[in-house]
Formats: sequence, structure tokens, C-alpha cells
Amino acid sequence: MISFKENEPETFTIDPDEIREAVIADFKERIEPESKRLTARKAERLKALGNQVFESCDLAGRLIFLSPAISDGVLLSPLKAGERGLLYVLFVRDHKGLKASLTRMFDRYYYEIWGGALISQGIRAVDSAVKKAAADRGLLCSSSVCPGTEGFPLDAQRTIFRLLEPEDLGIRLLDSCLMAPENAFTALYAVNG
Repeated sequence: MISFKENEPETFTIDPDEIREAVIADFKERIEPESKRLTARKAERLKALGNQVFESCDLAGRLIFLSPAISDGVLLSPLKAGERGLLYVLFVRDHKGLKASLTRMFDRYYYEIWGGALISQGIRAVDSAVKKAAADRGLLCSSSVCPGTEGFPLDAQRTIFRLLEPEDLGIRLLDSCLMAPENAFTALYAVNG
């Protein structure tokens, strides 16, 4: 999935079935307090909706390993001198239009929770893949930071989108520097070695 070729964006997808068990566990944890109040019929609807999410959605992303010149010059306040950046964007892509087809508030509400669980577990999968690929090349990779946290301004999203150009995947950056669709994530790793 990750080649660490400098300044060459790499597109990837994650099949939700590859992380299905983790997504289901995450979803159950998210709804645990309210799950005790669900009728058997609503619990079945949740399960069916989850199956629809797995059939209709995937995780799409793009990443780029930045050369020292770009890492030092363009971007990124969380990087220290000599560190190189690896950026990525990941989002839940609803390629069959499931969300738009949902008419009941119940279904729309739980669709968002399924999407949250899916993006959360996708982030974990990308994190593992990035760190493994870095280690395989003798590189050290920090924990990721996200725009809007830890001294990394939210408007860094504009630079990230300029470098990754992910709009062709179906994600866009809003004027507020938030992303659409909502279940989306960008991150930066500092890479040494």
C-alpha cells in the first residue's frame, strides 16, 4: 500500500470487510448505552443497515511522502528541521448512494454512527500500514497529528488538499477547512531516517 516514493501521491482503498470485526465492535461500543433500549425489531434494522454500509461503502484515501524540500518549506509546523512528512486523507466513500436513499431519521442517525466506526477503524489500519512500511525501510515514524490539533492549524487542510488533490476520489474541502463527506480524516506523520 505504501511505497514511500517522494512527492508521488498514492491512492488506496480499504475494503470494509477487511476490518469488519473491528468496525462492528467499535459500532457496538458507540451505541452501548442506548442498545439496552432497542427493541428486537430495531436491533435487526441496525444489523441490516450495517450490512448495507459494508456493501455500499469503502474507505478511499491518498497519501504522499514529502521530499525534504517540501517538508521544510511548504508546510508543516509540527515537523522539526530534518523531518520529512507523510500526509494522508481518508474518508468513507458511499459509492452506491446509501445515505441519500435513507428516509428515516433512525436510519440516518445510525448510518453516521456506522460511518464513524468505519473511519475510526480505517484510521487504525492506515496507521499500522504506515508504521510497518516505515519500519520495513528502516525509517522511524511518529504518531500522527491532525490539522486543528497540537499546534497544527486547521487551515493546513488547504495545503494538504493542494498536495494530495483528492477531489477526484469524491472528497472536497469546504471554505471552513472541514471536509465533505463528514466521515473524513487527514493526518501528518513525521518521518526520520
